[in-house]
Amino acid sequence: MFAPPCSAPGSASEARPHASALSPSRWWKLACDETDRRNATRRPACVLTVQLRGKIDHSRLVLLEHALERRNAARRALGRDITIHVDVDSAGGEVFAAMEIGRLLRRDQASISVGHGNACISACVLVLMGATARSVAADARVGIHRPSLGKSGEHDLVDAMSEPIAVYAQQTTGSRKIVDAMLSIPSHRVRFLTPADLATYGIVATEKR
Repeated sequence: MFAPPCSAPGSASEARPHASALSPSRWWKLACDETDRRNATRRPACVLTVQLRGKIDHSRLVLLEHALERRNAARRALGRDITIHVDVDSAGGEVFAAMEIGRLLRRDQASISVGHGNACISACVLVLMGATARSVAADARVGIHRPSLGKSGEHDLVDAMSEPIAVYAQQTTGSRKIVDAMLSIPSHRVRFLTPADLATYGIVATEKR
């Protein structure tokens, strides 16, 4: 895993919401733009915003998968397209869970935001890389460092992980530069990045004031 996690439900069952397909829950909210309701030739756009909070692990992957299932059900019920947006606040978590979440975001052309006062640190940056549109608030924190497994033989294991991470980075950003930067920073430190810094690694993000 990467950085120490924020507090959050610890199991997949706790992260699995139980609201109906069209109802809001603590994990997501469906909103449709009704400004074009009178235009019969255009259906209002809908966005399902998923709250991704705390430690990134398998339970968060299950959460996103379940949200996508509910989105598909809502599409059928409403007869409208529904895009996915992720609102993230995480200090890190598990590398491979983060990459799987990122792949889902890339597959669904999802957007992501790091809101005011929120963080996307360590493994969370892998999730950020997967999205196809990104925004970072001016006071948000986005940070990277070397993966840490917290066990003996850690450096050998992390070195072995670097190649699949590099492949993922190449697929999502077109470059492995971000991985080289991560590996150069000790696991007990964090280098915080601005949107301009992210752009140098192929991670284009708009800055929200």
